[in-house]
Amino acid sequence: MIPFVPAGQDWTWRLAVANNGTDNAVFPSDGDTVLRDTFPNGPGYTDPGVVALDGGTSMNCTFTGDQLNCLTVGANATINSGSTFTVNVTSNSAAVGTFNNEAADCTVDTGSQVDEGNEGNNNCDADDSVTVYDGSILINEVDSSDGASPD
Repeated sequence: MIPFVPAGQDWTWRLAVANNGTDNAVFPSDGDTVLRDTFPNGPGYTDPGVVALDGGTSMNCTFTGDQLNCLTVGANATINSGSTFTVNVTSNSAAVGTFNNEAADCTVDTGSQVDEGNEGNNNCDADDSVTVYDGSILINEVDSSDGASPD
């Protein structure tokens, strides 16, 4: 089900990334791209900032236009085998409509910096959408027993 948000109200996109492989994913260099996602044009986005990875390492997530880029902070940023991290992106739109964040526009290990057995499983796996509606819409409840509107 697509969530509905009134125009002008914040909502959060949550991107969860898991290392389902048998080895740790180690990004060897400072500034390696861990996650890249092109969000829909229209809404405004707040930079998520620093996101913790494993072993005391981290990445910094910022927007350039509608594109989120999460780059390693320092060398040897690590996502352990079986580990998951989440990036929360706060969004807001004054315009109404449905905004789709398509899986095809989202990748992990974009530059193939991590040596792994399967480079073909680094895309996001699901589209996500939100509908922003005019906040003046009013829904009235109706008592189904007699059809009268509640006070």
